[in-house]
Amino acid sequence: MTKLDWIRIKANYELVIDNLLDLSHTSYLHDGLLGNQDMVDAEITVEQVGDAVVVGRRSMNSTIPGLFAIQMPGHPRVDKWNTIRWTAPGNLLLRSGVHKLGTDPETGTGYYGIHFLTPETDRTTLYHFTAVRWNVLTEPSSNEQIGKRFP
Repeated sequence: MTKLDWIRIKANYELVIDNLLDLSHTSYLHDGLLGNQDMVDAEITVEQVGDAVVVGRRSMNSTIPGLFAIQMPGHPRVDKWNTIRWTAPGNLLLRSGVHKLGTDPETGTGYYGIHFLTPETDRTTLYHFTAVRWNVLTEPSSNEQIGKRFP
């Protein structure tokens, strides 16, 4: 399932980039859906790859957040990770996922979030975004549940 959307944010685009690159915000802003208090303490990496900045965040042995619990049922505790790649001025690619404790991240499931930021004025930003899941591990009925619960 893919959803394309946009919002107008009353802030400079650089502030939005700062927020997105600070992956710890999911534990607070998206508590229960994409993150939780178990994920506050995490291993963080920051590196420059060519012209991009890549931030990573890993939380080991954490309670599985709501969206991921639907995507990978039957695993109350997981290893969770996020990476976000910022290519200036306003393109960001997020990859987020969970996997069984101690296993290879590619055996789990997650989603890509694509974010395009366009400065409208010095104080407003057009924020375009979409998301798509990868390695779907659910039955079709769960896919319908995700669409209804997280449209």
